[in-house]
Amino acid sequence: MNRFLIISPNLLCILNNGGHFVELNQVWEGALGYPRGELRSKSFLDLVHPDDIERTRGAMAPLASGHEVHFENRYLCQDGSYRWMEWHAKQYRGLIYAVGHDVTERKRTERSLKERLEFETLLADLSGHFVNIPPDQVDREIDATLHEICEHLDFDVAGLWQWTIPAPQYLTLTNLYRRLDGPPTPERIDAEELFPWTFQQATAGKIVAISVDDFPPEAARDQEISRRFGIKSSLTFPLRTWNDKLIGAVVFSTVSETRSWPEDLIRRLQLVAQIFANALARKLADIALSESEERLGLASASANVGLWALDLETHQFWTTDKGLELFGIPPGRTMSFDDFIKLVHHEDRDKVCQVVDQAPGSDYDEVVEYRIVKADGSMRWMASRGQRRMNSKGEAKRLMGITQDITDWKHAEAAASEARSLIAALVESTNDLIWSVDPEKFGLLTFNSALSNYFFRGLKLKISLGMSPEDMVTGAFTPLVAEKWRQFYLRALREGPFTEEYRVATGDRTLLLSFNLLERSGEVFAISVFGKDITERKDMERTIRRAAREWQTTFDNIPDLVMILSREFKIVRINAAVLSRFGRPKEEIIGTQCYTLMHGEDKPCDVCPFMKTLVSRKHEEAEFYDSTRETWLLASTDPILGDDGEVLQVIHILRDITGLKKAEAETFAVRKEFWRTDRLLRMGELTASLAHELNQPLTSILSNARAGLRFIDSGTIDINELKDILNDIAHDDKRAGEIIRSLRSMVKHEEGERTTVSLNDVVREAVVLFHSESVIRDISVETRLLETLPMVNIDVVQIEQVLLNLMMNAMEAMPDEVRDRKISLRSEIGENHKVRVAVSDRGTGIPAEELPSVFEAFFTTKQSGLGMGLSLSRSIIEGHGGSIWAENNPDKGATFFIELPITEGGDR
Repeated sequence: MNRFLIISPNLLCILNNGGHFVELNQVWEGALGYPRGELRSKSFLDLVHPDDIERTRGAMAPLASGHEVHFENRYLCQDGSYRWMEWHAKQYRGLIYAVGHDVTERKRTERSLKERLEFETLLADLSGHFVNIPPDQVDREIDATLHEICEHLDFDVAGLWQWTIPAPQYLTLTNLYRRLDGPPTPERIDAEELFPWTFQQATAGKIVAISVDDFPPEAARDQEISRRFGIKSSLTFPLRTWNDKLIGAVVFSTVSETRSWPEDLIRRLQLVAQIFANALARKLADIALSESEERLGLASASANVGLWALDLETHQFWTTDKGLELFGIPPGRTMSFDDFIKLVHHEDRDKVCQVVDQAPGSDYDEVVEYRIVKADGSMRWMASRGQRRMNSKGEAKRLMGITQDITDWKHAEAAASEARSLIAALVESTNDLIWSVDPEKFGLLTFNSALSNYFFRGLKLKISLGMSPEDMVTGAFTPLVAEKWRQFYLRALREGPFTEEYRVATGDRTLLLSFNLLERSGEVFAISVFGKDITERKDMERTIRRAAREWQTTFDNIPDLVMILSREFKIVRINAAVLSRFGRPKEEIIGTQCYTLMHGEDKPCDVCPFMKTLVSRKHEEAEFYDSTRETWLLASTDPILGDDGEVLQVIHILRDITGLKKAEAETFAVRKEFWRTDRLLRMGELTASLAHELNQPLTSILSNARAGLRFIDSGTIDINELKDILNDIAHDDKRAGEIIRSLRSMVKHEEGERTTVSLNDVVREAVVLFHSESVIRDISVETRLLETLPMVNIDVVQIEQVLLNLMMNAMEAMPDEVRDRKISLRSEIGENHKVRVAVSDRGTGIPAEELPSVFEAFFTTKQSGLGMGLSLSRSIIEGHGGSIWAENNPDKGATFFIELPITEGGDR
């Protein structure tokens, strides 16, 4: 037994009932690569391919019944590969004896033969199937075949590309099958640019079978693009028709692994490519035939032609359906020559019959034009052309020809005749000079009355047909002038149409001459000339040029910087002031963005009004400070609008307003001094009342202090009494402090900063300052203040000044003899997001004619007044963005109103 195990070339093994190895021969090591010791620790099924385990287990099951078994499976080698084994096994005395034979090569041969047989069957089926396939199903069958080939031969991608007729280097992907994902395949490529080497080989009729690493050096571009699309191997077959015309290519590719291309596989796939080529050729031929038939149908229909035949013996008349349609007869009907003659207009019947009678004896085509009257009463013009047909005896037995509807042509001919008459009338009616000459002697062929009148009025010459320039020599039309006209005509013959300005011989007019060649069958038969008097236009051009120079002079003399800008901020035009300010050549400035020139920035500045003008299409302006030149500038923009109302360009003007700014500052300083002076005057008027007002809390403080001292001196101190005394002192001290604080704020030199306050608080403080004066003058002051009054942002001192001024004026408007002497102050919400305060008196009111003037400077109705109080009040209120006005009350007195804007977020 051991000797048999040693000398046998097959795999021998002994297994126990559990299927584990008991003994193996050395062939196992050589065939599978495992040491025998390692195999003894395994079972027989451990090395079987996973797909074959169940089948092997089933095949070995009969061993338990004493039967001999025979089966095949794949067995695992130590290097991870599998080999096909054929096994014979039998159980004996509790052990299984098995003999294995390596049949891997046989299996490969069988598989190869099977695949080849299947492929040959596929080719046979394809060949027979594609022969009879309708052209409209070719693409669908090609898709199915590509799918089947890829699955059968384990290709990853297959595509069929067809050449583009106008540009053969372009290929369009018409069919594609892809098994694996990857970079998308473009639908159209420039093969000569992307795959130049492969394209050259294919156009030469060569099959290209290659792997990506095997491209020759001259195919570097093909290799680069193949790698870009993930192609590792490709097989390209050019597709050629039976007449060797290249129509495309079919390409098989792999992207998962590199593979070789055996000659046998290439030959078989070449047959597939030829089947595809033949099918596509039939499809293309079918499309071409179909298009040809469509073009022929379109040509026949567009020609509006009917074919006909006339038997001269039987007078049987035959025509095509198109001919019947032209005659207004339903298709499929038959008709005789008499039926045809009845359709012909009665005025044309003799003419038609005469042509038919003389046609048998004529060697030429006979043509006749006539009218037919259809059954619906409509009339159409027809043209028939026919010739005789001879029989074997040389006798004319039949006429054959065509009939065409020429109604539209007849109408067009009539219209053309009318148009010629109209053109002749227009030529005669125009004041422009129109004429033509022959190309040899340049004699007049045609001319209009304008040319005739021109020569007669200017030269007293009556021109006629045939006259050449030499024949017209007279007066100012000298031989030199005649020669100049000959040169004009020669230039037209030499160079073709041209235009020339011409100063007439008399020197007082200018003509714009247009020379053209008139041709017939490619030959020049005349030179036409159109002469337009442009004397007035030339004068207008000179006027326009003069105006343009004047405009430019005016433009350059504007002291402000003026620029015309495009919508993209680019400078299109500038005046001299711009050149002077920036000191740069005009060529450097034109085309530059204005913000780059002005500010050295790469974007528009925030204050630039240009963008506002683009939106509003109106004048916009803004002020800004040029820190480089320490000047204030006023920038304004105005749009130049197109017919559609859109902004085409923008006029940008920069004006130096530094002097104006200085004057405004000086004026503001003077105004501030006026305001302070007015406050001092008002304080002077209130001095006595303020002194009295201040004396009251000071006297009370003194009295309470002395009372406190007396309590201390007496030695008996009532703590509660002393608290009351001290509280009275503190209250009077606070009262005196408020009076002094209000007085100081009114007389200090500088106004305070604006603060956000309630106007009610300002009214109350002004009333406190006015309190003593109202008591002295026996005037009651009433306040009606809205509790929820929105906040305002104001200079409190200035607004108090306005309120005191209005209360003083109200007091002076009520003499002592007025019984109901009362000043009312009320606050409310006005219109347009503003707060309003009204100051009313019970005086005599303001004369209606003086109401518009009360706020003017130096206007006063008081003997001692300067007339500045209300004027200053108006400037203060308007400086706060508000307004002030006066109205007479319905019963008596007047009311002054002030309105101030509510601050943002000031509602409460």
